[in-house]
Formats: sequence, structure tokens, C-alpha cells
Amino acid sequence: MVELCFSWPKLTFSFLLVVDVVLFVRQALVLRRRLKSAEKEDIIQVLMFPDNKIYCKSFHFLSIGCRNRNCKQSHAVTSMVQLLRLLLSAEKTLDVCMFNITCFDLADALIDLRSRNVKVRVVTDSSELTGSQVPKLLNNGVPVRSEGGGYLMHHKFFVVDGKKVATGSFNWSQQAITGNSENVLITHHLDTVEKYEQEFDRLWTKFKPSLVEANS
Repeated sequence: MVELCFSWPKLTFSFLLVVDVVLFVRQALVLRRRLKSAEKEDIIQVLMFPDNKIYCKSFHFLSIGCRNRNCKQSHAVTSMVQLLRLLLSAEKTLDVCMFNITCFDLADALIDLRSRNVKVRVVTDSSELTGSQVPKLLNNGVPVRSEGGGYLMHHKFFVVDGKKVATGSFNWSQQAITGNSENVLITHHLDTVEKYEQEFDRLWTKFKPSLVEANS
């Protein structure tokens, strides 16, 4: 009987220890699943280019839609359509840091946003001040600043309302849309967005305003 009295506490302690270990492992697995789920949710979208066809602007962005029965442009939701929708979703601010800006439609999207009182700012490379859409942006009141120190401003990203960032290899050129193999990753991961916003602000402060912007 004495031995039984002493073995019972040992048995209870061992049992409780096993239960604690099982609960700990279970909680660790649940936490791991939640973290993986959160990581997936942080990446909203990945867009791949080139698009197979040029998108139909009337079908996707005009209220009347496309009335051309023989329209040869794409009515599918292409990567370009998704990119434009993201840009046009900006309500307060849009910061664009882009090496090459020659695409008419993307430049027009920035001008449209500015007409809706969205604060649009653009940082680009000094090589883009001519022979691109930059003069058009400046003439329509979109402020643009560029690298003037002899090095390339080679970033390719934009930040929407300080909440989402789109980044990748994609330049704002027609060739990137329907020719090149390109990618754009879109995320609302808070720390990531903040780092891109800080980089944009750093360049915006560092680079001098264009002559048009300075005189406006």
C-alpha cells in the first residue's frame, strides 16, 4: 500500500506532463497554420505579362461598354486591366516610382486620378523627361521628379493610398504589356508597403522638381 501511495503522484505528474506537451504542440501547429494563412493573404495578387491581346478600353472602362460586334480586342480580364483597376482605385494618394513611362493608357490613368483630386506624384529616370509620357503628365499638372546624378532610377513600383504596393519587373511601356515576359506582385503587407513608401519619399526629397513643376 505504501508503494502504491507513492507511485500515484508520479503517475499523475507524468500524465499531466504529457497533456501539456500535447497541448503545446497543438497550439504551435495552429499558430503555424495561421501564420501561413496570413502570409498568403498579404499577397493580394500576382500579375504575369505579356497579355495575349490588347484589352478593349470601351468594354472594361466605359459605362456603355463595347458596341463593336467585330471587336478584335480582348474582353477578358487581362493583367493590364487588373493593373489599371488597381491604379484607378486610388482615393487619396498615388505614388509612382517608374523607370520607363511610355504607355499612353497608364499616363492617362494618372491624369484622370489627378482630375479627381487624388494626390499623384511621379519619380522617374532623367532619360524619361523627353520621348515619353512625362511631358504630357507635367502639362496636365502631375508633378514629376527625376534622377539627375548620372545614375539610373531603376525602381518599378507604385503605392496606392499608402495601403497597397505593386512592384516587379514591369515597366510602363507597350512592349512590357504585350511583348516582354514581366511580373507584378501586389501586396498590402503593412511593413512592406511602409518600406516602399519610405523609399519613394526619400527619392522625392532627394530629386529636384522638373522645370515645369518648379514654375507651377
